Amino acid sequence: MIQIMEEGDHEMDNLNQPDEKIEEQNQIQDQPAPEDAPEQAASEWLMSFPVDISREEFVRFNMIVSTVNGLLKIRKGQLVLNVVLGAISLMMLLSEIYVYRKVDPVLVLLLIFIFGAGCMLMFGAKAHVRRSAERSYDRSRMDGQSYYGLIKVYPFRIEKQSSRASVSMNLSNETVYIESHDMMVLLSKQTPAIVIPARCVTQQDAELFRKVIFSAVPPTRQKINARLIPTATQHITPSETEADQTAWEEEAAIRVEVDYTREELVKMASDTALRSYMKILPYYSIMSMIAALMFGLLYNLGIGIAIYILINGGLFGFQFFGSRMRAGKLYDHFPQSRISVAFTDFGIQIRTPGNLNGIRLEWKAVTRAVERPNDVEFFSQTVFLRIPKRCVSDFNALKEFINSRIN
Repeated sequence: MIQIMEEGDHEMDNLNQPDEKIEEQNQIQDQPAPEDAPEQAASEWLMSFPVDISREEFVRFNMIVSTVNGLLKIRKGQLVLNVVLGAISLMMLLSEIYVYRKVDPVLVLLLIFIFGAGCMLMFGAKAHVRRSAERSYDRSRMDGQSYYGLIKVYPFRIEKQSSRASVSMNLSNETVYIESHDMMVLLSKQTPAIVIPARCVTQQDAELFRKVIFSAVPPTRQKINARLIPTATQHITPSETEADQTAWEEEAAIRVEVDYTREELVKMASDTALRSYMKILPYYSIMSMIAALMFGLLYNLGIGIAIYILINGGLFGFQFFGSRMRAGKLYDHFPQSRISVAFTDFGIQIRTPGNLNGIRLEWKAVTRAVERPNDVEFFSQTVFLRIPKRCVSDFNALKEFINSRIN
């Protein structure tokens, strides 16, 4: 899945363009982009406007990209293939019943497998893409990333700038342009994608941007699903979420330095693995059930049950004991497993030696906090955090602070 650039807050300059600049934009000629853009054209931008992307827009972007070049693109062909294979298998099964008056268990299992695969493609593919995009967006936000930035349009390239990162995309370098009713997307193998939601551009912005794109990107690399319908009457400003990013850097109300022992680190890894295994257990069960049915019909019920237990047990052992071994080896190589946890009015910020920017977990994302005899645990959709009580100097103060912010 294609990722959008990591960005930070950015103060916009030159958002209101002079009339001379607009007049210059209207004089853009529809002609193919040369292999090397002139130096003067490359250094003078034609228009600029700020953009941002919300969680829903990020999911929509991934759905569009997957439809053009991803899992959802090949779904239709795979469904057709499944229907053909299912029809052939059904005809063979009916012929077997008519001629020999018996049912072939292998053909029955094959039909079940084809039907299950078709259902997963029909209903599961979109759900998989959506869940993956949601998790990716949540992780990036927890890492302090932002999707707010300034778009600058040149005759043959597009730039997106922010205070933390900058992306420049050459339109003549195999760039793919995708347009739908709610966003414009630029894709390139060498740079992160640039996404422009409809709410971030005015009608004039869209027309001028489209004119530059159509003159620089060949029609073979233009994927027009629908014409963009701009919804903005003026340029956007940084959202409240972006404005609050600096507040995370202020002094924390409570700060805890956690130094895990080997046993604590291994136990936390095994508990995390167990929770991950339970989430994907339904998928493992389907696979093992199909295998168990096949061996049960071919041999007997006992063998089928044994195969079911063996597959699930093997997958559990690989997930659970493998995580414990990796955590133990990690501690043996790096004995100082220290993290810094800051509790602020906005949420929980977790810093590690390898990630000084930290993971930011807003209070609304914390699903529950549980006190254990020796530690306290925090849960969210993507993060599991355990803090030993021995590392907390004033646990009652921490408990009161947490209870006041988690409903």
